[in-house]
Amino acid sequence: MQEIAHELKLSRTTVRKYLKHPEAVIPKPRPPRSSKLDAYKEQIKKWVMEDHCANCEVIFERLQKMGYTGGISILKEYVQPLLGLMRSKKKPKIRPPKRLEDAYCCSACEQQWWKSRRDGVN
Repeated sequence: MQEIAHELKLSRTTVRKYLKHPEAVIPKPRPPRSSKLDAYKEQIKKWVMEDHCANCEVIFERLQKMGYTGGISILKEYVQPLLGLMRSKKKPKIRPPKRLEDAYCCSACEQQWWKSRRDGVN
């Protein structure tokens, strides 16, 4: 028992306890802990996805006005994946064709494309 304790870098009493009660070695699953941010997650998601607010400093200030007492680090960890989702949902930019003569069936279609770009319609 002494060799086992020395090799595992545990005390002899701990090794003796584990040998008598092997079930004590298996850790019991712990319930997930709640976060100070949990109460505000839906609001944060709304700000990021609908209002396109990607600045964590601004979100942090808004949360503090609502009574949030947590830190900014946990906020940044939560917002980071949301930013990836927000960016993936953006519409792809419309690029002009390399040769305009080949891109459109008629001049009316070409004019429509340039009009949509001028007006900011994607």
